[in-house]
This record gives sequence, C-alpha cells and structure tokens, in this order.
Amino acid sequence: MKAFGARLRNRFVKVATASYDAGNTTTIKLPQGTLYQTLWVRLAASLNISSALTFLSNAPAALMAKIELVGDGRTIWTADPRDLYELARFYTSKAGEIVTTSGTGSAQPQSIAFPISFEAIRRASPSDSLFWSEPYATLELKVTWAASAAPIFSAGAATVNASTAVTISLEDTFEGHSQVSLLKNITTVEKVVTAVQPELEVLLSKTGIMDALLIRADVDGVFSDSLINSVRFQFDNSFEPIKTVTWADLQNRGVSDYSVDGGAAGTGRIAGIAFVDLIENGLLSTASNLRAMIEPKLIFDVNLPSGTTRKIRITQVSYDVVPTAVEAA
Repeated sequence: MKAFGARLRNRFVKVATASYDAGNTTTIKLPQGTLYQTLWVRLAASLNISSALTFLSNAPAALMAKIELVGDGRTIWTADPRDLYELARFYTSKAGEIVTTSGTGSAQPQSIAFPISFEAIRRASPSDSLFWSEPYATLELKVTWAASAAPIFSAGAATVNASTAVTISLEDTFEGHSQVSLLKNITTVEKVVTAVQPELEVLLSKTGIMDALLIRADVDGVFSDSLINSVRFQFDNSFEPIKTVTWADLQNRGVSDYSVDGGAAGTGRIAGIAFVDLIENGLLSTASNLRAMIEPKLIFDVNLPSGTTRKIRITQVSYDVVPTAVEAA
C-alpha cells in the first residue's frame, strides 16, 4: 500500500522581540541552517497622546525608519517598512493589520504587521528564491528606530512609551536546497518633485532580474494621487514597455491583477500606490534583466500639489542568480 504523509519540514517560530530605542538601531540575530520562506514583522506600539493626532499614511510603521537584512556585514536588502507593508498587500492580496487610535491618553495602542517574503511569491516556482541561511557566518536583521513619534503624524502631540516593541517571527523549511537559484533583493530610489514637469526621469537601479516595482507618490508623508499624471518605463534609449499610462490606469491594473483589498470605496485603488508587474504568466524566464539594459528609467508627468515635500519613491524587487544550496553545501 502506498504510504502518505511525511515528517514535518516547515516551521513557524518566534525569533525575537525588540523594544523601541529612540533614534538607534536594534540588531536581531537570525537563526541559521534552514531555508527562509517568510519573515513576519509586527510592531505593537503604545503612545502617550496629549493632543489628538492626525496620522500620516501607514502611520505606525514610521516608528521604524528602515529594516535591513545583513549577512556577514553586507546589506542584502534594505527597505522602508511603509513600503514593505504595501508590497505585502499586493503579494498576498490582503490588507494586513494596521491600527491607529487618535484619542488622548497615556497608553493609546497602535500596531502594524506585514510579511516579508523570501520566496518568489506569485511566480511559477516560488522555491527558486528560498533564502539559504547556513553559508553565512553572521545573519542579522537591523531595525532603525525613529527618534520620536513625530514621523507618524502631522498634527497633535504624542510621545512613544517604553512598552513599544517589534516582534519578528520566521517561517522556514529544511527541504528545497536543490531548487534554490535566486537571491531576492529589495532596493529603493527616490526623487523629490520641485516643479511641474512632463518628463521627470528616475533612473532605476541595475540590480538584476526585475520582479516588480512599487511606486509611491508622497506629499508630506501622505500617500497622494495628485502628484503623478502618467508613467512611462523606458530603456535602451527608446523601448517603452509602459508607454504614457495614466496613474489611475496603472493603479487599476495592479489592483486587478493581484485582487488587492483595502482600497478606496468605489475605485478599489490604494491612494498614492501603483504596483508594476511585467512578468508573463509568473515565469521568471520572461523577467527583464536590468543589468542588460541601457538606462532603465521611469518617466513621470508630474504636478506640484500644495505641500512642502513632494516625492516619488520606487521600491524595486529583483533577483540575483546565486550558486544553488547543493553546490554550496
């Protein structure tokens, strides 16, 4: 008789809880020896609110200025937690936990949670980019904390209580070494908008095989749809796989393709956010090789809405080819 079942090979474990440390960076040692699938990040914050707050977009996440994965002293990827939350929304089709309480009081709870996928999620073979941790002598997650509560609100007054902390959990597996061939990277480029321009160019980083782009239009910390009129993606001086697509249409495609929830009533769009995926049928063999392109860039037709700081931030998800786990073993 055929036998069914196998010894469990996946785990979901708590790695650490790190307390808020104003303006400093907390280093969390990550476990080694397994293949990482997903890191889960949950920030549980407590604020002493003396005057009711007007929150900025994805507010609680801004208590963490950035999150980095560092192996043997080299930064493997770094990202803004507000963008990681939006990436997770598209990859999972689900708006994750986000709680803001603006009433006054000495212990007002705020929280945000999101997964960071190491797998080539949404692709034909997600295990292509499982992250093999064993070859690293040291593997760390670094959380850089905001110096105060100021980055999360535009009006009001509050301080961060000592009980504020981030909890890191890990999904990993002991199997799949023979499939590992890619290393997922997350990088960002940013451009401050200072004038109305029909062709504002933002050069992309030539980081390898392009998975997706997350474009954030931001006015004074609020994700805004009033900054960008249309988008072009150009490389090799003239080839344009995205040609003068309106901002709303670009947003609509990402929301539709990924069945995303949590958008605005009526449109379903996520304010100030567009997600670009040019891979056909989930096949990474169809992905663009950024290093083989001449000046890959996005070209924006932009407005100058009222505000002080207007910026476009592009988060790039890409892959580098690496030796397989079996070859490295």
